[in-house]
Amino acid sequence: MTFLNWLWRRDVEFFLAAAAVVLLATCGGC
Repeated sequence: MTFLNWLWRRDVEFFLAAAAVVLLATCGGC
């Protein structure tokens, strides 16, 4: 559980950045 927590905390920023990129790409394709 601790390892998963650490991994989640570490991937949160990357996930947010990926979501922002996807949103920008989708909006650009509008």
